[in-house]
Amino acid sequence: PINNNHAYIVVGGYGGIGRILCNWLIQRGVTEIAILGRQKSDAERKDFESYIDHIDQVKMHYLILDSEVTPNMLAEKTKYLSKPLGGVFHLAGELADGELSTMSWHQFMKPFFSKVNLSFALARFIDDIPDAFLVMFSSLASLVGSPGQANYSAANAFMDGLSQNISKKRFSINWGPWKKMGMAARLPEAAKTVLMEDGISFLSHESALSVFDDLEYDADAQLGIATIDWSLWPDQNSFFNEVHAQYKDNGIEERGSLLIELQNKPVKDRKAFLTSSLREMVADALKLDVESVSTRARLFDLGIDSLTAMKLRGILQAKLSTKLGTTLLFDYPTIETLANHLLENYINIDRPNFCAGNSQSKIDESESEPPSTEALKEALRKLKASINE
Repeated sequence: PINNNHAYIVVGGYGGIGRILCNWLIQRGVTEIAILGRQKSDAERKDFESYIDHIDQVKMHYLILDSEVTPNMLAEKTKYLSKPLGGVFHLAGELADGELSTMSWHQFMKPFFSKVNLSFALARFIDDIPDAFLVMFSSLASLVGSPGQANYSAANAFMDGLSQNISKKRFSINWGPWKKMGMAARLPEAAKTVLMEDGISFLSHESALSVFDDLEYDADAQLGIATIDWSLWPDQNSFFNEVHAQYKDNGIEERGSLLIELQNKPVKDRKAFLTSSLREMVADALKLDVESVSTRARLFDLGIDSLTAMKLRGILQAKLSTKLGTTLLFDYPTIETLANHLLENYINIDRPNFCAGNSQSKIDESESEPPSTEALKEALRKLKASINE
């Protein structure tokens, strides 16, 4: 499918994955490549070229990505290619992570330029070039979700939708994280650890790019490419049961396990047991010794950030088999206050024990109806205060 009589465009190609992709194209005989990206200095361009194999044998074009992208503008920029255009690889992307309820509209829209505006213009552009294909680098996040990345997931889902268009030769690839490159390389170590704990391994670039040798370029496609241990995957529901073929417990804790343990204990012993459990969860999330986690210390002073807070809330929801408020750790910012809240509202209430999966637990009022603007403002105020303290 890669023809050395054609030229190829790599959009957002200055990063680690872009360099690897350019080398992959050159290994298949391509001698003309155009890099479409934001303006770079001569030093940055030379640094990029130092990673490209046999650069002296390749005609490189460096095209500047404008703030407004249209099919006509793309046609004007690429008219100087000496060979017919064979295809476009769209790698560009931008992260603006955060909790959706506290996210500004500007922050929410940040990933949309490259994933929506640019991909739409590229799709329209190649529609007028019969032999050209478009490969869009989407994310696993738009298939399975990702904490703190609602905007990024939505933007990538747009590209997935473009691949389903009746126009041929549009491909969306939902990549899992790549090892030591791409956006995953920018993640803090704690976030990488969370991925591994959820069963997601990092792809080597050799195994990732091998997919292009098998891609059928004469038909539309959406592919998810990731290494996942489904036995560790936390979201065990009917969809993932089908992906996994047949659900097996494989060590995943039963939903409601903590709630059942607590309700089987005398009321007087529950607070100590819950407090101890919460300390262990926080220590595990932050990779700290349990003894160093004070029950009266503010969780955000210990190192909890907004993404870790969402992760802990998700774990608690599973272990208590109930829905919890989106601002739970902001409203109850210490283990002591959190334990008291959970005991009063979810555990020490007048009801019989029940089996996991048949929860009748009380739901936070914030989950029973959409949060008000004032509630969202207050959550944002608490987040800012926790950051500034």
